[in-house]
Amino acid sequence: MSRQHRKVLAVLFSALSFGFVGSEMYAQAITGTLLGTVTDASGAIIAGAQITATNLETNISQATVSGSGGDYTIPNLPPGRYKVVTKVKGFATAIAPQVTVQVQQTARVDFSLSPGQTTQEINVTTEIPLVQSTTSDIGHVIESQQIESLPLNGRLFQQLVTIVPGAV
Repeated sequence: MSRQHRKVLAVLFSALSFGFVGSEMYAQAITGTLLGTVTDASGAIIAGAQITATNLETNISQATVSGSGGDYTIPNLPPGRYKVVTKVKGFATAIAPQVTVQVQQTARVDFSLSPGQTTQEINVTTEIPLVQSTTSDIGHVIESQQIESLPLNGRLFQQLVTIVPGAV
């Protein structure tokens, strides 16, 4: 092989290697998503509602507006507890005071707004669904209590994968 051919092969090999590494790194998400639907008391969709998620620990907010179908999505939220506020003119403000967003998971908070002044507030309580119906992604959070109480040989975090249901 000539020197020129070796350089071309080295460049191609490097490009392919970086492509594979990048695809593996993409699968390791460190954020979660918040989504839902905004409707009125009769079930009609509300487009243009302002939804704001505020992290209760850092006080950092991310906002979005509900689309034409009343749906909203706030992606790339760091894990934590959030206060979610929905405002739209002609309706009372709705608040979900504590919504937990975990790594690579989707939290759903639907709002049903009542007619009223924006100075009125309605607290929304949500239950954690037993089945994740919004996405087919699989993720699992291992709490610190589990990590501290399990007998890990050598304290290697890789051993925690074996306690996740369905892990191979």
